[in-house]
Amino acid sequence: MSAITFTIRGEAASKSNSRRLVPSGARDPLTGEATGGQRLIKSAKALAFERMALAQIPPRCRVRLDVPVRVTLRMAYRTERPDLDPALVLDCLQDRWVRAPGGHGQTRVLAQRGVITNDRGVRELHVFHAIDARDPRVEVVVEPLDEPEGVPGMNPFCKSLHAAHGEQQRRRAVHDVPRLRGALHLIGEIAAREVRSHPTPSAHALRHIEQLAQAALVVSSPPDEDGGPDTDHQ
Repeated sequence: MSAITFTIRGEAASKSNSRRLVPSGARDPLTGEATGGQRLIKSAKALAFERMALAQIPPRCRVRLDVPVRVTLRMAYRTERPDLDPALVLDCLQDRWVRAPGGHGQTRVLAQRGVITNDRGVRELHVFHAIDARDPRVEVVVEPLDEPEGVPGMNPFCKSLHAAHGEQQRRRAVHDVPRLRGALHLIGEIAAREVRSHPTPSAHALRHIEQLAQAALVVSSPPDEDGGPDTDHQ
C-alpha cells in the first residue's frame, strides 16, 4: 500500500482568520433562560471550502488511519494575500461526527469517514506555498509513520512500509559497496604509481594515501560466508 494522495481543487481558507461572532444561545442550567454571550464560528468562506473539500476526498482515501502520520500539503493560492494556514485542511482529513438524533448529552455518531480518525495523529506536517491564479488547489499526501517494533496492534501498513524501507537500504548497500571498493582500489593504484615514478618529498603524502586506501579496503571487505577472517587483501 502506497501513500494516500489526492488533490482538493479550490483556494483554501485560513481557519485562524476566518471566524465570526454569533450569539452563543447558552441558557442558564437552572432557569433555562437565555444568558446571552457570543461565540466564534467558522466564516462563510471557511464553511464553503470545508464543504467543497469534503466532497472531493475520494472514498478510496477514507481509510480512517488511527496511527501516527506524516502529512504533506502543497497549497496553491490565487494571490499572495491569503495566509499559509493548513488548519482547515487538517480538519477536513479527520472523521466527521454529529450529535445523535434524539440522543442524550454528548452522544455522537460517525457522519463521514476520514482519511485519519483525528488530526491529533499528525506527528509530522510539511506545508509548501505556491501561487497559481488559474488552478488554486491543495495537493495532499498522507503517510503512516513507523511505530516501535513490538507494539501490540501495530498497524500492518506501518510494518509493510518498514520492511520496504529496510529492503531499499539493503539494495542500496549491495549496489554501493562494490563501487566504493573499486574507487579505493583506483586511489591506491594511482598513489602507488606516483610514488614509483616520482620519488620526491610529495611521495610521502601519496604513500600515506595509498596506505589509507588499502586499510579501508580491508575494513570494508564483507566477511566470508563461513564467518572466517577476511583474506581478500592478505
